[in-house]
Amino acid sequence: MCQIPSMIKLFLSLLFLLCFNIFSYGQVQRNYAQELFNLLMNGRCFEAKEFKSQHQNQLPPGIDLIYNMYMSSAFNNPDSTIHYFEEFLGDPQGVHTIGPIVGQYYIGLYDTYASKQQFEKAISTVERHIKYLKENPYSLDAEVIRKEIGEAENNMALFKDKLNNGPLRR
Repeated sequence: MCQIPSMIKLFLSLLFLLCFNIFSYGQVQRNYAQELFNLLMNGRCFEAKEFKSQHQNQLPPGIDLIYNMYMSSAFNNPDSTIHYFEEFLGDPQGVHTIGPIVGQYYIGLYDTYASKQQFEKAISTVERHIKYLKENPYSLDAEVIRKEIGEAENNMALFKDKLNNGPLRR
């Protein structure tokens, strides 16, 4: 009869340790890169800057390029934004880590070129985007690819029209 309470104590102790380990494991598995990326995607740049400085050691080295790209765009520095977009899209490993949303980065790049009235470069970027979509490295649905190619071709026609007919600001 005396062993039952000690067995209960042992069982409760093991249960407590198991719960503690599960809780602490969840804390260790915090995805700092995703948290930073979410801040950047939501336009919370000042919070992202603070977060990055606090958790620099927990972030992967490749995140700096994406961080710089978003920050330069948020603070209206198109020359730097273009530089970071080009560097990112020129790195196959970086492109691979971001997954199927890479198309958004092509769109961001050619929109930035267009805002600077660099329509030749915008057209070239649209062509690269279409080539990427046709390769379809993430096996996206054919209808989605067709729709995105159509949108990209519409943008290219718009940029060509602006290049040939639009007055350029100086």
